[in-house]
Amino acid sequence: MENYSNLNKGSYISTKRKIIFICVPNFMFNIENNFQNIFFLYTCPSLNLECINLKNEKILSVDSYFTASDLDLNLEFQQYYKFTIIRNPWETLVSIYLNLQNSQSNTYLSRSAKFFNFKDWAIYASNILKLPNTYYTHSENNKQLINFVIRYEYFNQDFKKFCSIHNVPYKEIKTYMTKDYQKYYDKDLIEYLNSFLKIDEINYGYKV
Repeated sequence: MENYSNLNKGSYISTKRKIIFICVPNFMFNIENNFQNIFFLYTCPSLNLECINLKNEKILSVDSYFTASDLDLNLEFQQYYKFTIIRNPWETLVSIYLNLQNSQSNTYLSRSAKFFNFKDWAIYASNILKLPNTYYTHSENNKQLINFVIRYEYFNQDFKKFCSIHNVPYKEIKTYMTKDYQKYYDKDLIEYLNSFLKIDEINYGYKV
């Protein structure tokens, strides 16, 4: 890989435990219970995770996350244990839309969610957001690069297994699902989005 601009991307890494959290940013759109902050407040000290970029430099915060395939740029990190959290992208898209309608953010993505119906907004947003989990977890030839996948839909069940593997105390974290998200999709929108979300159905069984 020759795109060395990716070296400035970061994530949460424990050089002590040799663990990397590969973040799928879209899973974190759940402001109802502040899930992501609770998760990081617990896992970072428990697993000795720190914000580190691909040059193995500590950084204050992460603005842009690297994918599992970006680890080609760091041979040491390739050997680390990698875990992630994924979420059904069809539910995620509806969750993002509903949350942005109540957001104070001034980005066009946020403003457009307040003025467009879901179908029109989803078509626009799908060209900006990298919705497939596979983009973050697999190589270009669709080989999974993650050691342990936590499914948001079964978060506490999967997280308990993860904690047991790494010998850290398990903490239950409440999750919220977007109810009746299927009603936001019609046949045409499903067909359009399936052109790039089909890969998540193949790899993770996610569909509308």
